[in-house]
Amino acid sequence: MEKSIFERFLHVGLFILVGGSLIASNMSFQGAQISSYGEINYPTLVDVGVDFSKVIAVNNLSLGVQIEHEWPNLVKYSELQNKFVASKFEIVRFFIVHVQPCINWNETTKTGTYDWSKFDYLMQTIKNVGVENILMSVGHTVINGLPRGMEQNHNNTGFPNPSSLAAYLKDIAVHVKSKGENIRYWEPLNEPYQVFSNDTAYRAFVDLFNAASDAVLQVFPEALFGVDISNIKIFFDRFVYDGRNVGFLSFHKYDASGTLLWHPEGYLSDDEILRRAGVLGDSSRYTPRQMLDKWRSIRGADLPVFSTETNMNSAWINGTDPRIQEVIGAVWYAEELRAFITNGVARSVYFHFASDDSRRWEIDKQTKGYGFGMLNMTPPHVEWYPYLTNYLFGNNLNGGDKIYNSSSSNPAAVSTLTWVSNNFYNVLLIGKTKDATKVGINVRNANIKNGLVSIFKIDENDRKLQVIEERFANSFTVFENGYFVILLRFS
Repeated sequence: MEKSIFERFLHVGLFILVGGSLIASNMSFQGAQISSYGEINYPTLVDVGVDFSKVIAVNNLSLGVQIEHEWPNLVKYSELQNKFVASKFEIVRFFIVHVQPCINWNETTKTGTYDWSKFDYLMQTIKNVGVENILMSVGHTVINGLPRGMEQNHNNTGFPNPSSLAAYLKDIAVHVKSKGENIRYWEPLNEPYQVFSNDTAYRAFVDLFNAASDAVLQVFPEALFGVDISNIKIFFDRFVYDGRNVGFLSFHKYDASGTLLWHPEGYLSDDEILRRAGVLGDSSRYTPRQMLDKWRSIRGADLPVFSTETNMNSAWINGTDPRIQEVIGAVWYAEELRAFITNGVARSVYFHFASDDSRRWEIDKQTKGYGFGMLNMTPPHVEWYPYLTNYLFGNNLNGGDKIYNSSSSNPAAVSTLTWVSNNFYNVLLIGKTKDATKVGINVRNANIKNGLVSIFKIDENDRKLQVIEERFANSFTVFENGYFVILLRFS
């Protein structure tokens, strides 16, 4: 059988020399034997089977991103805007605190004094980069998000006065509407963990959520509301009865919570982080499908599920996890998106778009991390590995695309996702081991037009997305040495 150029050149680091020649074979792994002189590290062997006659799901996922402190740079640099557009984001989330329009709040009259300049500047920038769907959250925490002068601990509940927050959000909605714009999605508070402290706090949050959503609906009748702890069982088991005007269910997903320099018990190994990437529920958290099913069974409605914040590691004290921007960050993100797609998640918001090594909260940069971004917010706006994954998904997977059956003989080492989009077959391979890996791919029931395959590759050999075009056969082999994300696309 003739060897393809793809087999000879798409391998990285697995060089097996026998009499000075490179060995690559399409034979089944079952009987493969590799000869060599001296010591050799044998690769992890994985078989991937794809069947384009069996539809197993329909993609519902679209990608989004958080805009945080980098918003002035997004306004300033056209190149940053161009890379934003190229990512094909369909929703943007931001904290109102970063462009706080309320200079002062009068708690007695429930009115505020406003300067809308920064807020309008950000809203216009989002419009300029072509994103229509906006999700606004009050802020990082109750304390950071509220305007100056607004009571932060009404009746010792840990929350503001519901009527004050309702009036504040209505002021924002009225202003947005006066500009001929719209904010479709609202989270009245970000991560309101105080609800777990006692019943009084829980009731206070429900009153706050219901009052705020009632107020905004007077201005935007089609607005949708959610709270980002909807997957927490002890909260959701009550909120499913008490929440009013709920339009989406949302959750946050960070798979590690520490570094070697802060909260080290939350700093996880590469293997554990990649294992957790595909896990969406546990003993204390519902999976997206469990949330949907519970809401449907009790409230009789089907709601979309959003991940409104996600990143590999949430730690920031003494610096962020440097692995976020490395190739493992791309692999983690791909594996998570794969899990979102197969579990019916509708929106995924990456936290956040751009950062650098000058974050004020990363004291002394002890970890040498670059924040949470997927690319550098200052020139030359270097694209980090998660950006490449986002670009790959955003430009090749659309809502409504059919997901087809595919399987891996070793999903812990290599997982896979298969779909058809715009008359292209797509086979995604996610390599989750540091070892050399040999992947044999067998494709069935694909009506290939021209015998060519476009190969989009992310690995540690190049910090850019590598694109190769080769001849295609129904079975072929991929060699990689370490973590990788590869998309095979053929017509």
